[in-house]
Amino acid sequence: MSLVAASVELACDALDGIEDGLVGDFRQCQSVFDLSALQCEGEKTDACLTADQVTALDRSMSGPTNSNGEQLYSDWSYDGGMDSGDWKVASCPGITIR
Repeated sequence: MSLVAASVELACDALDGIEDGLVGDFRQCQSVFDLSALQCEGEKTDACLTADQVTALDRSMSGPTNSNGEQLYSDWSYDGGMDSGDWKVASCPGITIR
């Protein structure tokens, strides 16, 4: 999650007109940030994600859909705080993701 958070900040920090280490324009960030750019081209390292990791995170962040593929409710935004504390638990009380 640290890699994703740092990449989000790098791609989106300046979108609000101020480079201050914060993502202030979440809406535009979602269209600018490209998770697939973090996928490893070769072997897995700390600087990239496996194809399975990219797929799993993309599906998680896209929000739930029904059996027809229709969005049930909102997706989740990528932001620079994704690597903080219990981000995944705070987003989904009662669910532990490992």
